[in-house]
Amino acid sequence: MITSLLRWLRSKVRTSGIGRLPGIAPLYQWIYTRTKPTGIVTLRLHGQSMTFSANDTGIAPLLLQEGIYEPDITKYIQKHLQQGMVFADIGANFGYFSMIA
Repeated sequence: MITSLLRWLRSKVRTSGIGRLPGIAPLYQWIYTRTKPTGIVTLRLHGQSMTFSANDTGIAPLLLQEGIYEPDITKYIQKHLQQGMVFADIGANFGYFSMIA
């Protein structure tokens, strides 16, 4: 529920233009740091369930706030990878791209 609310709020801040107003981005970050989940969370991303620690400081904040990591690479994989192709996620951390593949 909180992650859905955070994503909705983030999208409104970005698409409405109010994110450019002074103080809005720090206000959003303040809200995020006080409402973000802690511990182990499971999100539904791209039709799959992904479980990870919300305390991670790398990819977790992006997945919690945006529901996507590296949007351009994500879209490229979704567009070009086809059934029967081999996909190697070298150095996978969370396995986000493996999940998409």
